[in-house]
Amino acid sequence: MNSCGDYRMTDWDDYRYFLAVAEEGSLSAAANRLRASQPTVGRRIASLEERLEVRLFERHPRGYSPTPAGEAILDLARRLDSNVRDIGLRIKGQDTEFVGTVSISTPESMAIYWLIPRLSRLRRLHPGIRIEVHLAAAIADIARGEADLALRFDRPGDDDVLLARKVGRARFGLYAAARYLQRHGTPLALEDLHRHAVIGPAGRLADTRIPEWLGDAANSEALACNSMLGVAAAVEAGLGIGILPHYMASPERKLQRLPPGIFETVLDVWLLVHPHTHGAAKMQAVIDFLVRELSADPILSVSGDADRM
Repeated sequence: MNSCGDYRMTDWDDYRYFLAVAEEGSLSAAANRLRASQPTVGRRIASLEERLEVRLFERHPRGYSPTPAGEAILDLARRLDSNVRDIGLRIKGQDTEFVGTVSISTPESMAIYWLIPRLSRLRRLHPGIRIEVHLAAAIADIARGEADLALRFDRPGDDDVLLARKVGRARFGLYAAARYLQRHGTPLALEDLHRHAVIGPAGRLADTRIPEWLGDAANSEALACNSMLGVAAAVEAGLGIGILPHYMASPERKLQRLPPGIFETVLDVWLLVHPHTHGAAKMQAVIDFLVRELSADPILSVSGDADRM
């Protein structure tokens, strides 16, 4: 190969594929990030290399790593990607119509037990707005366009470029099935959990504050799950005692909340949006709806001390 390729024929989008493979290290991970198929990513990389007449990646069993030529354009690709996304965000922010798609990233438990059941009201208010819900296993990168809005429990850092507003408070407690408590009794203090079966966190859920909340009680784990949905199912099945947000404990689930004196904690709910897009009509309509719904919810209400966005 030589370096005399026709650069004028290179699509800007090709560099988005290049950047994803370079940063993720494999075609499959890049495909997941780009929401494309693995063969499509492979074809786009091969096509880019053919047009530039240079090998951009070394292929090895562990995945893909940039060649010196790939490293040479990596920073340029990052800046190009940032500039292209910035153009899109600025254009989206000028939209004055209540039509189009707004994507919302939120923890899966909050999406299923709180957000989705309320979306019919939003549809009646704004039938032209299509909502796309991302059940987030990880925090969506709004700056990269992975979602338009995000509801999450952890406050963004001071260096975050996003607009953040505290819109609610998620309260957590200990729950068990009535039949479990009938068989094993009700603990009277957090220290009593070592005599009970505990449903603990695994995987991504272990990276939250739940292990800290459980403390030494984690040594009594009978089962561990990597999602709140799994914890709730295990608790409902009578397998043990678990920490759950109150919004998941609907009456039909027959979950019994242990006395608040044993354990109770609160996490702030934050709404995040990119500063270039939050002024768009459809975005503001969805933001206003979410704020109203959270303020009206006795379980998640921030009790009047919400920040302004």
